[in-house]
Amino acid sequence: MAEEEDKTTEESQEDEKDSPKGKSKASKGGGGMLMKVMMGVVIIALGGGAGLGAAIFMDGEPSAVETDEDEDEDDALAGGGLAGDEYEYYEFEPLTVNLNVQQQDRYVRATVLLGITKKNNEKATALLEKNKVFLKNWLMTYLAGHTLDQVKGRKNLVRIQREICESFNQQLWPNKKPRIDHVLFKEFAIQ
Repeated sequence: MAEEEDKTTEESQEDEKDSPKGKSKASKGGGGMLMKVMMGVVIIALGGGAGLGAAIFMDGEPSAVETDEDEDEDDALAGGGLAGDEYEYYEFEPLTVNLNVQQQDRYVRATVLLGITKKNNEKATALLEKNKVFLKNWLMTYLAGHTLDQVKGRKNLVRIQREICESFNQQLWPNKKPRIDHVLFKEFAIQ
């Protein structure tokens, strides 16, 4: 009788292994682990792809989103004029000015361009030449009064350009229509 029970137990175990139900139980343990490993590989691959995509995006490579308008705007700025050929530029010779920093010597090297409309160019250039020494002196003392934090960054550069433009217009044409439209930096290096 004990022999018969052993045979039936062995037969039922063999039947479980051979039956689809038995296989699913056996494969669940190993298959579940395999499935988890596969999912991990897929997640890592997707994460790596997303990281690569972000690196390319952050690197500034051209994208399909750019339009012709963006290129036209860049061309206008690269051409030197805000409105193309409407302006001529009066260039000051490069200046090197020590900043107002106590711990170590820091300086700015700048080349300033004054944007003047073509119709005002002759009269404005003559007045600029006549007052060049005074304007250069003002520009040097103005920049020397700044700290390192006051000359770093886009906002500060835009502010400095605006203040130079306003001051030069006020000094050259007090209480009159300004002749200098804008100020550009050909060079602005901080060391």
